[in-house]
Amino acid sequence: MLRGRVLPLPSSTAARHPVEATALVLAGGDSRRMGRDKALLRLGGRTLLERVVERIRPHVREVLVSARDPSRYAFLGLPGIADSVADAGPLVGIRDGLRVAAWPRLLVLACDVPTPDVPFLLSLLDDLDDADAAVPQAPPHVLQPTTAAYARSFLPHADRVLDAGGRSVLDALATARVRVRPLPASGALWNLNTPEDVAAFVAGGLAGDDVRLPLPEAAALVRARLQPLPPEPVGLSDAAGRVPVTDLCADLDVPPHDCAGRDGWAVRSADLVCATRDRPVVLPVAGTIAAGEVPASLAPGTAVRILTGALLPPGADAVVAGEEAVGSGASGPVAFGAPVAPGQHVETRGGEIRAGTVAWPGGCPIPAAAIGLLAACGHARIEVRRRPTVRILAVGDELVAAGDVPGPGRIRSSNALLLTALARADGARAEAPPPVPDRDEALADAIQGALAGCDLLVTVGGTGAGDRDRVGPVLARLGRTWFRGVALHPGGGAAFFEVDGTPCLALPGGPGGALAAWVALGRPALDRLLGLPAVAPLRVRLASAVEARRADRDTLRPARLIRGPEGDLAADPLPRGAPMATAAWAHVLIHLAAGVARLAAGVPADCLPLVRPPP
Repeated sequence: MLRGRVLPLPSSTAARHPVEATALVLAGGDSRRMGRDKALLRLGGRTLLERVVERIRPHVREVLVSARDPSRYAFLGLPGIADSVADAGPLVGIRDGLRVAAWPRLLVLACDVPTPDVPFLLSLLDDLDDADAAVPQAPPHVLQPTTAAYARSFLPHADRVLDAGGRSVLDALATARVRVRPLPASGALWNLNTPEDVAAFVAGGLAGDDVRLPLPEAAALVRARLQPLPPEPVGLSDAAGRVPVTDLCADLDVPPHDCAGRDGWAVRSADLVCATRDRPVVLPVAGTIAAGEVPASLAPGTAVRILTGALLPPGADAVVAGEEAVGSGASGPVAFGAPVAPGQHVETRGGEIRAGTVAWPGGCPIPAAAIGLLAACGHARIEVRRRPTVRILAVGDELVAAGDVPGPGRIRSSNALLLTALARADGARAEAPPPVPDRDEALADAIQGALAGCDLLVTVGGTGAGDRDRVGPVLARLGRTWFRGVALHPGGGAAFFEVDGTPCLALPGGPGGALAAWVALGRPALDRLLGLPAVAPLRVRLASAVEARRADRDTLRPARLIRGPEGDLAADPLPRGAPMATAAWAHVLIHLAAGVARLAAGVPADCLPLVRPPP
């Protein structure tokens, strides 16, 4: 039990500047639930760690950063404390911070609480006059020990747990004098643990009115809201490009027996040890073995004519190719002018694959070239993920069908067909209904009509902030909003909704933005439905420099893959200004992560392929 009591909030929340205390920010490292280092997550051009430090730095005498690897955060210019015990969690950071802090009172803040209630947290320091720790408590009775205050007298309690191999801060608090303080009703500690948390934080305006959801969190949230589709059986001839649900194993050895790798003579290698060009060994020929026949044993001192794929007769251990000997066919005799090594031109049993081993892994699309192997391994029908049904709805009063002649102020609908082709190339059953005008009733009717039997609905256009951009308001009215706006250029107007259980991805109408948003968000959704991992970027050298329009956002720039002077692949950025023509010639999108303003020519860069590469 914690030896503490719940104290009322102070009558005044005005902070004293500065407090004679040290602030310790726990930066941690890679987060399993977030999928990356939360401290380096950028919101509006600043990392979470920078946001926390900016809020606390004016109010205390000293700020330290604790982490497994403090060098990651050297850009802050603050003293870093490396964990003295590996994988011991926040307790080791608190213990080490108390040991090195210049002041005896330590205010600990977690890096994933970007808007801490500083006056409330500073008030915890007053409780350390007669306590070892002051810890906030969230309803109903959840302590927040990683955003709390600690006195140096807490050190022996932390040492006790760590020396025993433990890592729980609560275990150390169990023997300490603890003051427990209820959190203010407004919620002083908004903890960002998942992409959903980040999306809610941004949507609530707490990160700033002009801040958009970071691209990695947007993509992770899209994947998190979808589940792989159920399996269906298909014949092997229809399995190319499909994703098997489980590993596909061989039911027997392939090949199932030792056989001839080419036409020639099956022999015992021991019979030809002394063969030379000048003194060839002459053997009688005991007939011919064709594929599918079961041969008798080969007697010593004889050879047998054998055809490619035929079963090697018992006693034979090598095949001499037809052009490597002189003979008269099946009636013999045949002369051999050189020795032969055991196993020569023999396809050994199980040489391709052994029975029971994996011929093709589950969760990996089957290329056409693997169909023969799977047939040899006994697979006539296999369980594969159902193809996702994707409907791509173009929105805009100005749009006409691709085959129509546009009148004044009208253009042909092209983005929906481009995305349909990309979705089909990646394994979806995709279709593009006729364009929909920018009117709420027509748009709502088209969306609800498109949902039937749909696994992913994609709209293109109408995501801006103008009066005629109605996709966001209509989808928000019909269902749940997960995010509106992504820190991405181009494609930042992308949004994600859910209507009647169907995920709905709204993409901007500009060709460049639609393409970038599809590769960044649409494909991750499609891959999730197919049970595939996210497509890993290609690491390719840049043929020329690339600059970001806005360094606070991820940038995707179309490029061709070309051969460099040394024969290696290089990414050649395509010119700006003609997005449809650029997309037509692009192979990849060069990715500049948020915070990267420029990549120089010759440096390696992450490139996202427009179509999923083969396994």
